[in-house]
Amino acid sequence: MGNSQNQQMEGERFEKIIQKFKFLQEINDPQLQKIKIYELIQDPSQRIFQLVKYSTSDQEFDHLKKHFTERKEWRHTNIVKILMVETNVSAQLCSDNSSINVLGEYFSRSLEDDYQETVSIKQIFNESYLWFLTYQIVQGCEYIINQGTFHGDIRLKNILKNPDGEVKLIEHKFQSNGKNSYQQALFSDEILYIAPELLGSLYMKNTDVKADFGKADVFSLGMMLLEIASQQSSATCYDWPFKKLHTNVIQERLARLGQIGYSRMFQNLINQMISEVDDRPGFTDLIIVLENFKEAIISHQPFYNQGQSRVYGGYAQSVYVPQ
Repeated sequence: MGNSQNQQMEGERFEKIIQKFKFLQEINDPQLQKIKIYELIQDPSQRIFQLVKYSTSDQEFDHLKKHFTERKEWRHTNIVKILMVETNVSAQLCSDNSSINVLGEYFSRSLEDDYQETVSIKQIFNESYLWFLTYQIVQGCEYIINQGTFHGDIRLKNILKNPDGEVKLIEHKFQSNGKNSYQQALFSDEILYIAPELLGSLYMKNTDVKADFGKADVFSLGMMLLEIASQQSSATCYDWPFKKLHTNVIQERLARLGQIGYSRMFQNLINQMISEVDDRPGFTDLIIVLENFKEAIISHQPFYNQGQSRVYGGYAQSVYVPQ
């Protein structure tokens, strides 16, 4: 949503806000769960979601109200905003109809869409775009950590984008019952970008894990960047039944980035992100480095020694810049 539209909605009741929108559909979103989607009548590119949470006790109602009211105060360019939180308290004795009505920004496009497009048209991502993408994700993730939590599930489909191409993130605890990538891998055995320091616990099926999940997110980001730059699935970097990493495969992928045409600086960035936890930078560390090149990154100007593209995968690579 545009900032002017957000400001117009502040303080308005649901009945007044929803008159400006047209209902599109009800879906089970991978991050937001069961929601309704609406589009702005005057600008169909602008969409919102409606999430309704019902409570079965006063304690649960108070928890939900506090959770979403506090989340509504989050303000960052790369974080999905909550636009309205409205409570509906049932006056009936022993009723379980009290609810929290939440409206927020909705974005249907993700980095996964961009990635599939590059593969289908046999192109690689423009490196300056990947630096810009990384900069936004790092900024958003650091903000989430500063709010006392962590993203928890960095992967292609969870890197959302607005119509202007800006990254928009939703933390795993947006829903109070949301699961991070470790928990999802534990209970569903889904192959995700799991950091090496968590693989032993995952193999032992430990439910109570103490780890620096912020740094685990950095690892996930590095593996995601390696996947979209090399155009090879990160799933093959794991011996998943035994929950181990194929470090030789990862190093081969990194070396291949230079053959494709990505800079040594970009390869080193990914290598740092996917290093062992004691050597791995946190998001604050990454921001300190990236801020040195902020103007060039934002303007999509190369600040690195550009590699020379070669024939890769049977065809000459050309670069792709998402719209």
